[in-house]
Amino acid sequence: MRAAITAVAGVLAGSLGLDAWSSPPPDATTYQMTIDHAGATSSGGAVALQASPLWTVTLAGPISYPLISNGIVYVTIGATASGGYGTELLALDSKTGATVFGPIEISGSYNWSNATIDNGQVFVVNFDGVLRSFNATTGAAGTSEQLPGQYAFSAPPTASNGVVYVSGAGDGGTVYAVAESTGAVLWTMPVENGDDSSPALSGNGVYVSYACPQVYDFDPSTGAQLWRYQGPCEGGGGKTPVYSAGKLYVRDWASTPSGYVLDATSGALLYRFSASTMPAVTASGVYYLNSGTLEAHDPATGNLLWSFAGDGKLSSSPIVIDQYLIEGSNSGSLYALDTSNGRVVWQGNAGASIPAPEQMIAIPATGFAAADGVLVVPAGNTLVAYSVLGPAPPAGVKATAGADQVSLSWTAATGADSYQVFVGTQSGGEAAQATLTGVGGTSATVTGLASGTTYFFTVRAVSGKLLSFASSEVSAAPEALEPPTQLTATAGNGSIGLNWTAAAGVGSYSVFMGTTAGGESATAVSTGIMGTSTRITGLTNGTTYYFVIKSVVASATSAASNEVSGVPVAPIPSPVDTTGGGGGGGGIGFGEIAILLVLLALRQRKGEVIA
Repeated sequence: MRAAITAVAGVLAGSLGLDAWSSPPPDATTYQMTIDHAGATSSGGAVALQASPLWTVTLAGPISYPLISNGIVYVTIGATASGGYGTELLALDSKTGATVFGPIEISGSYNWSNATIDNGQVFVVNFDGVLRSFNATTGAAGTSEQLPGQYAFSAPPTASNGVVYVSGAGDGGTVYAVAESTGAVLWTMPVENGDDSSPALSGNGVYVSYACPQVYDFDPSTGAQLWRYQGPCEGGGGKTPVYSAGKLYVRDWASTPSGYVLDATSGALLYRFSASTMPAVTASGVYYLNSGTLEAHDPATGNLLWSFAGDGKLSSSPIVIDQYLIEGSNSGSLYALDTSNGRVVWQGNAGASIPAPEQMIAIPATGFAAADGVLVVPAGNTLVAYSVLGPAPPAGVKATAGADQVSLSWTAATGADSYQVFVGTQSGGEAAQATLTGVGGTSATVTGLASGTTYFFTVRAVSGKLLSFASSEVSAAPEALEPPTQLTATAGNGSIGLNWTAAAGVGSYSVFMGTTAGGESATAVSTGIMGTSTRITGLTNGTTYYFVIKSVVASATSAASNEVSGVPVAPIPSPVDTTGGGGGGGGIGFGEIAILLVLLALRQRKGEVIA
């Protein structure tokens, strides 16, 4: 079988700065990345997942959780080239998806195997309990050991400090410690009943958990049983435990609620919880799916901190990278959430359904992994890798409301070339497309907003082709832009003079005119007026004109002022003496003057302004 690889154009490793971490991140060496199975890791830099995958690889069958070490991604595949039972081991370059070695066929019953890595060797156990080792660089075969006494293996192995720990079932159950260098069995211990539980390791304990529940803690060196938590029954099945900060998180399909938090030193029960997936655990939170909803709980008390329903199809066991939680959905959607508040800071799509992680025996156990600057996600028969590192989001974002606008400011992000501003009218509902792009400084003004409406804003840093996660969200409601007041009109010859009282904070004014009351044109007849008076010329004498004025700031325009009207008139000629004195020319007699005075009086009674 050959893998079909797609590298996304323009976003290959060289342009993404995948090696730009501030400190080398830890490897992903086993199920849920770490030997304690806590599902939490560090990025070594600033987390900034990008919208498009770095690469995708299509394989022949269901894909296991990835291992990531020294720039190589390792998976087992629940299929073979021949189409029969067995699995395959494949190694890919973490930055390009190119094949490093494999696929190597892993023979055995069913299509199940899982792997772990330590000291430059990949260890793969199949359903029959054959533990094989392979050189992590070349794929060269090493040891092969049939683990004794059991015949049904369904739990991923865990390797650390030269020892591989394996759980097996069939006739009761057995936990094994196997020397990495020789394949020799160092110790075994009986358990009830050996199914599905990948050993979790602490500095002084090996923990496994089976149905009802039956929970064990063994000494890593000698196998001596340190304690056992016994439920009311025993039977087939089990769940992988999680160790973190002196606590052991176990789940049991036969119990309600399903989860138990035990003291990892004594096995004493601390409290119960309800989870349908393995929890990811950090110092500040315990994160898991509960009936399809992602929940965050306080590690000390178990109290709910926040929840997230996503698209209603959440399916994966979460993992945590720095302060960001990664969760997947059966729809293929991927989410990154801020662990402090559950806010979505990134969303992508793997292009295929993301399966539930615990489907033992039928196919390899699956899940996510992050290391070496990449997040690797199995989705159906496709393996998808995303760049993890990029610019940090801007900090200290502040919003200040203005007249139909909001001004934003923030603290510069290290290495940022520019910034983008995203706007929405709901908290967490900022548009996918930026409202402002290419912002060169640490401030920006969003104009043309509706007064009285609350807007929400985030800012992202841009560095080359990389976009940071969203900043903290801020909000503000723009104020209404006040119109000018006390507008008056004075008629002139072919013109009307306008005067008004200024509105506070206004940049300029525009005049709107019509020939019927309330019928002013939508297009201003005069714009950019900086003072509080103007004269509109080119009008027809004897025609009534109506006027309003609006305040303008940037692209925002206020409501209209009060309406006024005026009638331009020609100037009245001066009267002349008609008594016969002098030899002057003709003029207007007193009779004509009387008629004009009557006409003027009539106009005044109609309320028209007369020059």
